[in-house]
Amino acid sequence: MKFSFFGKAELLLRLNPARTQTRVSKKFDFFRKVELLRPVANCQFMSAGVKIHSTMQIRFATPNDIEHCLQLDASSETRRVWQLDLRESRDQVAAHLRSATLPRELRLDYPSPDDALLLHWQRGYCIMVAEDWAGDGVVGYVDIGPEPDMQTGWIWHLVIDRRRRRQGIGSALLRAAIQWSSDHQLHRLMAPVPTQNDPSVRFFQRHGFAFCGFHDRYYRTGSVALFFGRELR
Repeated sequence: MKFSFFGKAELLLRLNPARTQTRVSKKFDFFRKVELLRPVANCQFMSAGVKIHSTMQIRFATPNDIEHCLQLDASSETRRVWQLDLRESRDQVAAHLRSATLPRELRLDYPSPDDALLLHWQRGYCIMVAEDWAGDGVVGYVDIGPEPDMQTGWIWHLVIDRRRRRQGIGSALLRAAIQWSSDHQLHRLMAPVPTQNDPSVRFFQRHGFAFCGFHDRYYRTGSVALFFGRELR
């Protein structure tokens, strides 16, 4: 598959079935040089991008965007975490999830390593960015990995720069992810969230995602991941 740009790069792409391959060379600050085999699609641009407001819109990422995405401040703070109580017996497994208040604020660093986003780009995952034309450039991104055989998409990353939160950007990226997944015959979306990240848990719950499982020691840090899912059809 190949990206074919018929206009400005900031316009939203609508994917279509024709597929070829292209090799893209790009120099990044964190690598001396990487050769990216990027499977993408022939595209037909809409006459206008999907705009959040007059200076902001959602578009598909380009190779230049990956470095900018990794420079965003993805950290956060919280005074609430989620605790998972698991009880197992011979005939029953019971999981109880509850929210708990901490005695002081907890700083959360983003749990995913920098090379994960680059790897997903190489694999051809759908990566969309929120871009502010007014001067900040890329202020957020979402990374969706499809599993067509399971008709499921995984939201591996949904990041908004710390300075630009609570402005509707995360919701706009999530709506774009839902639309892309529906257009590609995916029936559900899944999202892993660390138990310490109460703001992300609340965000997905507000947007119709429900707790549907967990994985002990899922992240490299040894943290537990909670899985949230939403049916699309």
